[in-house]
Amino acid sequence: MEEGAYLVTGVDFLNGNIDWQNCVRVSEWRFNQAPEIQIKNNDLLITKDGTVGKIALTKDTPKQATLNSGVMLIRPKNKNYYEKFLFYILSSDQFWLWFSYINSGNTTIIHLYQNSFDNFSFTLPPLNEQKKIAEFLDKKCEKIDRLNENYTKQITALKEYKKSLIYECVTGKKEI
Repeated sequence: MEEGAYLVTGVDFLNGNIDWQNCVRVSEWRFNQAPEIQIKNNDLLITKDGTVGKIALTKDTPKQATLNSGVMLIRPKNKNYYEKFLFYILSSDQFWLWFSYINSGNTTIIHLYQNSFDNFSFTLPPLNEQKKIAEFLDKKCEKIDRLNENYTKQITALKEYKKSLIYECVTGKKEI
C-alpha cells in the first residue's frame, strides 16, 4: 500500500536501526490484527528467519508500525533490563555461540525460534551498570564505525586508482 501502518521486515534493518523510508505499508485492519507485534520506540527486534540474527533498536518509530513473521520483538517485562544493553548482548559472541549450539545438527535452514530464545542466558548486571556499559559501547562503537567508514573510502579510492592505472597502462595512455 502507498499509505498505512509500517510493516518492518528483515530487509529494513540498517546499522542497528530501522530504515523507515523503505518499509512497506499495510492496512489499518492488518495493523490492528496483532497488537502483540505492534512496535514502539526502544523495542528490540531480531530477525529469526532468512538472515537470522540481524538486530535493531527502534527509534523515531511511526505511530503505527508492526512486524512481519520473520522478525521477533523483544520487550522486557520489567525494568531490570536496559534495551541498549540487550542490543549489545545480542551483538556479542555470547549470543552467537549459544545460537550455534542450538542450531548444531540442523543441516538445512536455520531459525531462531521464540521458545528456544527462552533458554538464552547471560549475565545481567544492575540497571545502572547496564546503562554505563551501553553508553561506553555507544561511544567506542561510534568511533570504530567512523574509522571503518574512512578506511572503506580509502580502499574504494585505491581500487579505483588501480583500475585506472591498469587501463592507462594497457591502452598506452600512460608512459611506462
